[in-house]
Amino acid sequence: MRKLFLFNLLCIAFLAVACDKKEPVTPDKPTPTVDPPTPQVVKVTGVKLDKTEATLMVGETVQLSATVEPANATEKSISWKTDDSSIANVDGKGLVTAVKGGTTTISVITKDGNMTAKFTITVKEPLSLKVYNSGKEVGDSLIYRLGSFPGDSLSFEVFDNATGAFVDADNLKVSSSSKEVATYLGNKDGSGFVKAESAGLSTLTFSWGDERLHSIILKVLPKPTEFGVFYAHAGTGTDPIAKDREIVEGALLRFNSPFFNVYYLDLYDLTNRSQILHDELITGESSDPDIASVVVNTGSFSYTWGIYSHNAGTATITLGYGEFRRSFVAKVTEYKLYYNGKEAGNSIEYYMGTNQGNVLKFSLFDETTKSFLKTKDWKLNIIFGSTHVDVSYTDTECVLTAKSAGMISINAIDTSDGQEFLVRNFAIFVRGN
Repeated sequence: MRKLFLFNLLCIAFLAVACDKKEPVTPDKPTPTVDPPTPQVVKVTGVKLDKTEATLMVGETVQLSATVEPANATEKSISWKTDDSSIANVDGKGLVTAVKGGTTTISVITKDGNMTAKFTITVKEPLSLKVYNSGKEVGDSLIYRLGSFPGDSLSFEVFDNATGAFVDADNLKVSSSSKEVATYLGNKDGSGFVKAESAGLSTLTFSWGDERLHSIILKVLPKPTEFGVFYAHAGTGTDPIAKDREIVEGALLRFNSPFFNVYYLDLYDLTNRSQILHDELITGESSDPDIASVVVNTGSFSYTWGIYSHNAGTATITLGYGEFRRSFVAKVTEYKLYYNGKEAGNSIEYYMGTNQGNVLKFSLFDETTKSFLKTKDWKLNIIFGSTHVDVSYTDTECVLTAKSAGMISINAIDTSDGQEFLVRNFAIFVRGN
């Protein structure tokens, strides 16, 4: 019994020791290495551009877009180049800029395979051509009067600013928005011709080949039947010879050289109530250009005629427009004003009591006849300050007697032609004793 007990105790002890015993650690085994699969390389087979050609003006741009084929190509890098950068250049993003006139090629090249697509660009220089009408550059509008020219045709020319010369108008085309008002007749002898058909408005568009040059509004007026000549400028020396400033046939134009030597006159189309300028039918002539000459306006100024005096005498001036004529008499005089025996200036200082009788004696000398005018043919007008002097006349002199100190403004007036003509204006300063 006791032996059995000891045996069982030994068995229990053995089992306890066995349970506490650890398993030895076994080191990890290395994981076997597996190479990744080699990727498949897709080669570029081509490249395309969204545009193949274009025409640009100098300074304009166009954006090109390239598509590399196939879409899943491995290397899609591209580059750009131009065959002639002086005509057009291209940046790294395909933006093309037109530089000067000509034609060149823009290329896109793939890095893989050097595949190429090409784009042709034509660059046009801006036209330096201007439209002229009868030698004058046209603006935005043009007025034409029916009956102004035989056949009522307007001529248009083309001027090249680049060369400074007119060019043959074979390539000129003109369209009219209203053929009832104006029609294009075609080109002849280097000019294009438009016929004015009837009164009204029409837009004329000028083209050079396929390119538009200019457009104007053509206003065609009815044929004039009544004209008038009017003063364009009223200055010292003009005399009011006609009602409402209009100059009637046979009117007298007075000049006093050198103080006033020009008249500016306007020609008006009274039918259309408009001034006539820059027209080839305007004429002007003088019977004696050495006395007075006529300058017909060529477009530089706003008047129709300029009549200039040169030497003393009389000349007949004839002005005209087409069949319309009007004649005037131009009288050129050269008067000199004297006081107390010496030539008068623009102002006179006079001291009361320094001269006998306290008087100033004035006379008017005619350089043409070399004689003094009779006082029946001239006078002094006191503009203001009349209370300072008394006025009296002798055969050839106007006598001013000073009464009190003050300033006097005076005009010397020629009345020899039955009308008042200003010769000189001057001032007198009367001083006290």
